[in-house]
Amino acid sequence: MCMGQAVAIIKDGTILMKTIRLVFLSLAGWYCVLITANYFDQRPLWNDERAVLLSIVHRSPAQLFSAPLLQYQEFPRFYLWCVQQFSRSLHYHLLALRFFSFLAMLAAFFVWLNVARRQSRDPRALILFTGCWCASIPLVYHAAELKPYSMDVLVSGLFMLFLCRQPDLQKKPVLYRSLLFFLPLSGVMSYPVIFLFPFPLYNLLREDYARRRLSPEIFFYLGGGILWLLFVYFFDYRVTTTRFLQTCWHDYFISFNSMGDFLKTLGEQFNNIISRWFAEKPKWIKYAARFFVGSGFLYMSVNAGRIFKEEGFKFRSLVPVALGVFLIHLALGCLHKYPFSIPRLSLFFAPLLLWMTVLAMQWLREKSKVLGTVVEVVFGLYLVFISAGIAFVIFTGNQSLPDHGTGLGAQSELWQKGLEGGQF
Repeated sequence: MCMGQAVAIIKDGTILMKTIRLVFLSLAGWYCVLITANYFDQRPLWNDERAVLLSIVHRSPAQLFSAPLLQYQEFPRFYLWCVQQFSRSLHYHLLALRFFSFLAMLAAFFVWLNVARRQSRDPRALILFTGCWCASIPLVYHAAELKPYSMDVLVSGLFMLFLCRQPDLQKKPVLYRSLLFFLPLSGVMSYPVIFLFPFPLYNLLREDYARRRLSPEIFFYLGGGILWLLFVYFFDYRVTTTRFLQTCWHDYFISFNSMGDFLKTLGEQFNNIISRWFAEKPKWIKYAARFFVGSGFLYMSVNAGRIFKEEGFKFRSLVPVALGVFLIHLALGCLHKYPFSIPRLSLFFAPLLLWMTVLAMQWLREKSKVLGTVVEVVFGLYLVFISAGIAFVIFTGNQSLPDHGTGLGAQSELWQKGLEGGQF
């Protein structure tokens, strides 16, 4: 009987693992279907995309690196040059203009899944995280947009993957030093590298302090960082209309005019950063996001210090990294240097917050299996509903459907809002 029970358990475990693997692969495939269908749908360019297109068409390659872009737009110049050279040969076809964004988001998705797999062995956590991508309008929408936000998501994922694998990479000196040099140079494709650059640098300094000497690796990283900063300064920042952009982003900075303004703007921006990663209508979706993502933010805030200490005061886990990125983001928002909570400009931060949300549920399940499982099931159904709404809009092509109490019309209204005004 014992042998029979063992065989039954093995079979059940095998069936369970196959089921989990099937669910995960189905969700991953579903996200790829959504962004691919959205890409080939070839929706019209919205206002900011049209403005960027003017610079692509009417600026010479030399002018892209030496003059302000037309229509007060900003875009990493090297990335814009790549888009220009690729799309010009295809007569600026819509698919060519958005090709790099589509490719970047597709790559970012698998990079972030790799990161999540290395951070947790719990298959339910990986399934929920994959479902978050399927239910996030910004992470689907910006996979088919001329603007560079999907590249930000990819670059942030590459930094996180590097931090996760840093101890293993140290065993391969040539590869390790090459990555240390080229990782900061990804900043020529994505401005938010400024949020991510300090973490590998800190780890390197921490290790050198323990050895009481400077290693060659830190010079590779600093060398790449200096080249990145020089390039961005001379070919991006120096020819950027920063004052005009700061005026445009004024509502997304933290105000210090009075204590009332400070609390008001801080509260508004914090609300944005925990509630706008799924959908905004119907309103209950946004309210629920505040609970789910807010729980993730609370988990991050409470546990970051403990995990950082457990990791030997190095950035290995995403939890202290997420808190560090948030604090840098907050500081730059207070200094009026980077908008604190415009979803599209903070898109690189979205996977981190979504992963914190999943970890919060995993923690709750460890404390109370019944309660944690209920919350995970409710969250899963929440994700299914939103993803169904996204799919309905993409596959029907109807951007102005009535709600009829289903929420799908509201999803369409939200999508239309993004198409016309760039609200994401």
